[in-house]
Amino acid sequence: MRATLPALLAAALLAATPPAAGADTPAPAQLLAIVELLPDPAAGAREFVEIHNRGNATAELAGHKLRDAGGSTFTFPAWSLAPGARVVVWGGGAGDAFGPAWSLATVWNNGGDRAELLAPDGTVLDSVAYGTGTPLRAPPKGKAIAHDGTKWVEAEPTPGTGPGQPMGAVIDVEVANVAPEATIALASTHAEPGATVLATVRVSDANGPQDVHWTLQDGAQVLAEGRGGTHEVPVTARSTPVRLRLVATDEAGLVAQAEATLQPLLGLTVILPPEGLGFPAFTPGAKSVAAARPFEVRNPDERTLLPRLDVSDLRGAGGSLPVAGHLQVGWQVGNTTTWIAYSGPLTALPEMPPGTAAKVWLRYQDVPAPMPAGRYGASFTVVA
Repeated sequence: MRATLPALLAAALLAATPPAAGADTPAPAQLLAIVELLPDPAAGAREFVEIHNRGNATAELAGHKLRDAGGSTFTFPAWSLAPGARVVVWGGGAGDAFGPAWSLATVWNNGGDRAELLAPDGTVLDSVAYGTGTPLRAPPKGKAIAHDGTKWVEAEPTPGTGPGQPMGAVIDVEVANVAPEATIALASTHAEPGATVLATVRVSDANGPQDVHWTLQDGAQVLAEGRGGTHEVPVTARSTPVRLRLVATDEAGLVAQAEATLQPLLGLTVILPPEGLGFPAFTPGAKSVAAARPFEVRNPDERTLLPRLDVSDLRGAGGSLPVAGHLQVGWQVGNTTTWIAYSGPLTALPEMPPGTAAKVWLRYQDVPAPMPAGRYGASFTVVA
């Protein structure tokens, strides 16, 4: 059956009728729009583009792009934009709380250009063109073009807020880079060769411990290295001084240094004459019997040492002869000899400054009588 003309017109009108108010027409979950652009900033200001999330869900902007008419492209880093929030993409400089910065300081042509917002897959989500050949004229220097919710207008720049709202402000400060601080402390400044001493390394930096790297060196050898903080490093003593050098360098190249020296505990050196002390035979009842040759005591240390003498009694087949109260010790430095009575184990001798030496003469006073004949011997040590 053929439809009449009035019936066809009624069907067409019915198809074109918009949904009734309250019909189920959900808003898009996300709607990103370019809402402001400053192409020619006043002195001291920066170009910027502002994007508004008009949707009802948080937008993850990582991978989204801004592109100008010439093809210059900015790719968003990880950035979450809550519903109703705005993000500013600055021209050049550093990003801030309002948004990241483009690597280019000047992007938008003053006389005319086109800004496009693209999804990660290249889909154009929004765009605005201004200048010659477009309905929107290029704004004068220091003015922005902004969308007031219904139309584009020329306006004062308001990065981070909508037109007519209090202007967003940026506190643009720079955190100063400061030099690190470095100290090194040894658990002991002297040790016997082969012994281990802990070196405590403390490296701090007001910009944070990760801003500074340190090395602890023994000459050209690196004993340890790390980032800032407090660290304990074992150091092995040698027979020569271990000179430690701590070098701390921050990310900007500022350097702090500290040094410490681990001295060897060498103690005293006793040198006997190759042919022995040369004591003559003891005669019972003799008043004094002296050795023909001295032995030598040296202090190779860097400390002043107090030597002490320990001598055992003379022992032989016929018994023993006491030493305490009989032995005399001659301490010779240069041409001066000081005689000291040996009073028993660890009898103190004169102190020895670093690098000094002395000759030591021995004599036995008042040999006992009677005294059996035979060989007698004694041992002695010099300790500090």
